[in-house]
Amino acid sequence: PTIDAHRSIAVAVLTELQDLGWLKGGVIPEQELGQITDRIKSSIGRERQAIAFRNLAKVLHWAGKFEEAITNAINATQLVPDDLESWFVMGDCLRQLGRDEESLLVYEQLFQKGDYGRAYLPFGELLMDMDKFDRAIEFLFMATIVPKESHRVRAFYNLGYSHLQLGEIDFALESLTECDRLAPDEPSTNALLGDVCFSKKELELSEARFRKTLELGGDSTYCFLRLAQICLETERWEEAKDYL
Repeated sequence: PTIDAHRSIAVAVLTELQDLGWLKGGVIPEQELGQITDRIKSSIGRERQAIAFRNLAKVLHWAGKFEEAITNAINATQLVPDDLESWFVMGDCLRQLGRDEESLLVYEQLFQKGDYGRAYLPFGELLMDMDKFDRAIEFLFMATIVPKESHRVRAFYNLGYSHLQLGEIDFALESLTECDRLAPDEPSTNALLGDVCFSKKELELSEARFRKTLELGGDSTYCFLRLAQICLETERWEEAKDYL
């Protein structure tokens, strides 16, 4: 329901009324139509239009209609280029559609234009998915200070994982310990802490973490593999064989 679409409907209705003889006068000249169009468009501020497009994009995004949401988010940014929320909606929709490279470009545009806290975590996770861990940690770290606790938990977990992928073991341990404090007894966090201990050659602690992960219902295949590796490291051959 854009202004131009309403214009087309209005012209069609007027033409039909004239053809039926219900409305006096002839076809409105194009020049006069243009003047009316300009007058109506100038009466509606660009920011008001942009907000309408943004709100529509948000509703469509929520409904899973990502392609339509992108179109409306683009319309909003064309009217108000610094509308950060519309850039955010656009970037997330592209990611939901699996168009990661395009999403990356949109998020980069967003952060060039300003600071938008809600985008820290999703952008960090996008960078993780693209194996850009060195860049991901910058945004994931900023996401650890957002007010919403569930987002902070995710941020600390992802930050720990990213540091682990980069071989930054102490930073990984610090992030995952905080994640475990905020949300204790999460199987995935316990498994990552087990990996950290394994990397630090703290095999007894690693074994305890993987056993706990199994108790919590975590990924048994991965835990058995890690426990087998720990048994091999400690020359417990029969136990290793059982785990394998």
